[in-house]
Amino acid sequence: MYRYICIIACVFVFMAGVVQAQPDVIVGSLPGTNAYGSNTVAGEAIYAYSVATTSCNIGDENLDWIANNNQHPVIAQDLWRLHDGRFTQIGSSWLKHGFCALQNTGLCPGCNGGGGCLSFLTPGCADPYSSGLNGNQSNLGPRSQVNATTGFFPYPYSAPPIPGGQGTIGRRVQVKETDLLSANYPGAFYFVSGQYVALDDSAAGNQANNASYRRVTVSQTGNHNLNFQGSTQMMQPPIQAWQDFQNSVTLVDVEVPNDGLFIAGYDVTDNGNGTWNYEYAVYNLYSDRSANSFTVPYPAGASIITNGFQDYTWHSGEPFDGTDWQVTLNPGIGITWATDSFNVNPDANALRWSMMFNFYFTSDAPPADNTATLGLFKAGGAGAPDEMTFTVAAPSGAFLPAVQNLSCTVGATSDPSVDLSWTNGASYTAITIRRNGVILAVLGGTATSYSDTDASYGNSTYTVQAEDATSPAAAIPCDVLITPLPQSNFSCTQTDPDSNAIDLSWSNGMTYDAITLSRNGTVIANLGGNATQFTDTAATISTHLYELTATVGGFDGDTQSCNITVLPPPPLSFTISAPSVDAGYDPATGIGDFTANVSGIESTSNTGFPNDVSGYSLAMVFDGSLLVVTGLDDSVVPTPLDFFSGQWADGAVTIGAVVSFLSTTSLDLTDSTNLATIEFTTNSGGLINQTGTFVTDLTWQNGVTIGTLPVDNLIIVGSDPMPPGFSNGQVTLTPGAGDTFVRGDINDDSSINIADAVAGLAYLFSGGPANCLDAVDTNDDGNANVADGVYLLTFLFSGGPTPPAPFSDCGSDPTGDSLDCDTFDNCG
Repeated sequence: MYRYICIIACVFVFMAGVVQAQPDVIVGSLPGTNAYGSNTVAGEAIYAYSVATTSCNIGDENLDWIANNNQHPVIAQDLWRLHDGRFTQIGSSWLKHGFCALQNTGLCPGCNGGGGCLSFLTPGCADPYSSGLNGNQSNLGPRSQVNATTGFFPYPYSAPPIPGGQGTIGRRVQVKETDLLSANYPGAFYFVSGQYVALDDSAAGNQANNASYRRVTVSQTGNHNLNFQGSTQMMQPPIQAWQDFQNSVTLVDVEVPNDGLFIAGYDVTDNGNGTWNYEYAVYNLYSDRSANSFTVPYPAGASIITNGFQDYTWHSGEPFDGTDWQVTLNPGIGITWATDSFNVNPDANALRWSMMFNFYFTSDAPPADNTATLGLFKAGGAGAPDEMTFTVAAPSGAFLPAVQNLSCTVGATSDPSVDLSWTNGASYTAITIRRNGVILAVLGGTATSYSDTDASYGNSTYTVQAEDATSPAAAIPCDVLITPLPQSNFSCTQTDPDSNAIDLSWSNGMTYDAITLSRNGTVIANLGGNATQFTDTAATISTHLYELTATVGGFDGDTQSCNITVLPPPPLSFTISAPSVDAGYDPATGIGDFTANVSGIESTSNTGFPNDVSGYSLAMVFDGSLLVVTGLDDSVVPTPLDFFSGQWADGAVTIGAVVSFLSTTSLDLTDSTNLATIEFTTNSGGLINQTGTFVTDLTWQNGVTIGTLPVDNLIIVGSDPMPPGFSNGQVTLTPGAGDTFVRGDINDDSSINIADAVAGLAYLFSGGPANCLDAVDTNDDGNANVADGVYLLTFLFSGGPTPPAPFSDCGSDPTGDSLDCDTFDNCG
């Protein structure tokens, strides 16, 4: 039918009795395909294809083929499937833009050939575009920008970028893998099609013959390659394949005045049980006005038992909405599928050119011819119709109406039962209730409800079928799923922050046969039906999804879930401290020596206090223009260390210590405990000939690099590093003697007690030894005399004032005097 119409319409246009020359492009052959592989979109595998097309100009005038404007054809490629009587569109591409035309001979008659790749296609000549060219993503443009009625599109066209993660499939023919699998569609037939749209072809009114189709098979492995079966059906639109391979199908042309052509197809199947399946497909070949509703009439007494709709999803950034058309049932008027009008949403999911939508339902009424209505999406000109009507098979005839408004009240329950209710569509003599095909009851003809008290958990299909004497109405189905009552109040808690154990608890809705508990999809416990709690001791530090499912009679209740992030134990708190030191320097030389003991202490609020410290690393910075480190000493650490070492450089020092390589001993930081002695000297270049007091900081700092790696301040508990808090220190440098000593430690034994007072008095009155007269000068008045002994004894036994600096820690005399300190062994 279409071939005849096209050949007549496409050769001549009669205008005022004059024969006008005109171009007429067709798809003469579909010679090849490409399969590119897949990307995953929204969790679903999408496969990509392209289809080779060879065009012919069967007109008697050149067809424009100019690359750098819109006077060239665009090429659509699509994929289709026929399965169980339903013909559907499952794949669609963007449009290949033509760039020049070869002048090949042999496919269509009348070509003189030659001339290379030109800006036009001469009559009778063919131009091949390989599947590689037709799948070249950089030269594929949106369908949404093309008016297939006029052939117009903007040039240059605008194309949004290929969406992320779709580099393989973007813009090409896209097909869901589930639509290609024979396991899902056994015995299905598949078809590819190509369609050309061109300005001058459209101006000549020759759009109706621009599409052709060809059958293919689909490989079930790899990239799901397409293989041809049979030849190209030239000038046959793809919906023609439905009728060609299913001869019960009727196709109807629906030509919109001054616009374009729809082709509607329909088929009706008798199910043999008082119901019929009604199948419709509407294909838009080249209507720009498009369609936004489809109505099939049915009488008031008929029942629409089930219904459905299928479209194809736009992709690669096309602007159109993909929302399914909504269905409305109006007994006595019809069943209508519809989307928004153009005025409400210009990007609504209208039935646009080169696309096909499916509409289907099951009814208890037999078919007869009636009038369907296709509503048009865009407005036409003055006097243009808003809808098109055409003849289809639709529910009709004399029949016994089935019951109406069947409902099944059921759900999660501890006592499975199903309550059915309905309204009667006519006077019946009996009503039969079935569950899964088995008769449960035969009721009187006026019954409108039934309770199945012997229902069981799981899926069941109930049917209610009325009859009048021996004439049965359609059996109206109702599907139910009965599940056990679920648990509630499911919670998961890390009760003890120092443990990874997770306490799970819940409330049971009933008594179950068993309860299954899983973590991240893996079963971790099979519990008795009365269990209400469980402790998971094997959880790791991570985020976990727990799922709880109860089972009764082999059927599961609704799964309950809870998420929890298992946290590591909170970090332990320590503080490291640097001292405040008073030290002196000799203004004549700029030299002064002193030591600083650094210490650490653990917070009493720590979990497990006191914790065993196995090591530490320390990093300190200071003003290198004033201070220089000369050495490190671990003799002040109360526990012997297996390893102690450090490095120092200009303005920085780092220390590392390990208590025991074999973990046989540890360090207790319950109280403030010395971790190291740092030996300093002054930087003579910064202090020589100075007479002022200088104050500089001893500052803890992470990331100090002296060797090859940066050093952080860390206290090690077991093998876990704990960043400590910082208490920084300070050094006050006062001009005076440069030697370091401890004031009052007259006998140089690292402690101050009555023995020092005795040593001082022996020096003064008995000629006893005193190697450091600055240490004897307890009151720091610049003299060594009896007043110093009295001062020290008063401090030791009568609460007198503390001796002036340097006291407790080594340091230089901050006040200048004539006393010397020849040696003081405990200050190095």
